[in-house]
Amino acid sequence: MAQERKVRARPLSIVAAACACMGLLVVPNGAVAEKLRVGVNLTTIETLPIYLVERERAGVGIELSGGAIPSLTAGNVDVATNAETQAILRSTANAEIRVILTVAEYDYRIVARRSAGVRTAMDLRGKKIATSLNSSAHFYIVKTLQSVGLSEPDVTVVGMTPPEMPAALARGDVDAVSIWEPAAEQSAKAIGLDA
Repeated sequence: MAQERKVRARPLSIVAAACACMGLLVVPNGAVAEKLRVGVNLTTIETLPIYLVERERAGVGIELSGGAIPSLTAGNVDVATNAETQAILRSTANAEIRVILTVAEYDYRIVARRSAGVRTAMDLRGKKIATSLNSSAHFYIVKTLQSVGLSEPDVTVVGMTPPEMPAALARGDVDAVSIWEPAAEQSAKAIGLDA
């Protein structure tokens, strides 16, 4: 069943985003930029609409490149796609970072091996859990642990990239993974009925 979502945004943010997308971006020195330089995450499908717009007549004022918040703070792009968690973490070093819209919301999953004795969140005590460190998936495992009276020191968090997780879980290098799709589903498939 599809859920209806209410979108709330300040009109000024919407106008600024719309003007930027039309190539009317005003840069700090007051000049008008010819093209909106957009740093996109090259590994997620959520940036596909940006690629599609760039190829259309309406996208003539957009210039795409790989990159994220580091590209933005370095001045190599005008706007960037990135996870909100990274924007929050990096905003402590650069107060000029602003989140102007959310393109996609991720569902997070914890996939664990039954053979490791994990059936509920409480069973994660003492287990090795892979996650992408300092990410929203890391935040998710910490909040999940807190919901059952555990904390991060009650487990061993192992930093790992999402593509590495399915094989690590299958080999038994970790007991569980906390991650977004498609790595969550790939991890579940890697261990089959043991998930």
